[in-house]
Amino acid sequence: MYLTSNSGYEDDGSLMGSDKNGFFSGKINAPATYEVTMQGKRTAPVTRKIKVVPGQVVTLRQDLPGPGAIAGRVIDTRGRPVPKATVELLDAQEVSPMSDTVRTGRDGTYKFSGLVPLQSYVVRATMPTAPVEIAYPQARVRVMPGKTARGDLRGDLIAPRCRIVAPAKGAVVKGRIAIRIMAADNQGVDSFDLDVDGAPIHPSASVESFIVSRTERNQIARRIDQTVFWNSAKTTNGVHKLRVALYDLCGNRIVRVVQIKVRNAKPHVPRRT
Repeated sequence: MYLTSNSGYEDDGSLMGSDKNGFFSGKINAPATYEVTMQGKRTAPVTRKIKVVPGQVVTLRQDLPGPGAIAGRVIDTRGRPVPKATVELLDAQEVSPMSDTVRTGRDGTYKFSGLVPLQSYVVRATMPTAPVEIAYPQARVRVMPGKTARGDLRGDLIAPRCRIVAPAKGAVVKGRIAIRIMAADNQGVDSFDLDVDGAPIHPSASVESFIVSRTERNQIARRIDQTVFWNSAKTTNGVHKLRVALYDLCGNRIVRVVQIKVRNAKPHVPRRT
């Protein structure tokens, strides 16, 4: 219990703790009108005004709003339950984690219990197939005393579509070649990585992933058609694997591989005479 008054006396702002049965008591030296705020560990605060006169004993009896809960179900874009998704509970005001996470069951359901009522929370899910944390399905939920609020979440588990248009499978290449990638996704394409035999193809010395370009209005790119140039002379002649790993906005990934044959002219070495 927190006790305050507008009188300016020393009793202002004093704290009183209740015992295991909920009873509390305290002495007030200065007669005045006080505001008494009562709150339990997982209850909503209640404030009442009391007027204290000399020699009077004021008795307060107050039922505090009990804790509530949030329960929901995580499903994919086709309405199927998502097991083993991680659901996080956040403070709706600061959108900051509250150190509470649960995993969905086989039917995609989850539940948070013992929540302070008359507050808003944000529940956020990380899909189990997401290799990178890019986007989260989330919902804002208000909890009422003694009730269970619904917080259903809909996420994306559908992998994007992708193909390596050029070079074709089994193509014989030399010199500087164009690698053309076409892809599409129901939610939006985010990025893709290219490598040859596991060695990344860098667009620059410091960038490992080709981030999909967006419009000036930051619209979602649901289809892409991009070309990257690579100097095949940087590798040896022979058969190599060209690999693309493409990610959508929810972290779903698809991998495509084609075999190519590099055949660059061997450097001329003059004979000794």
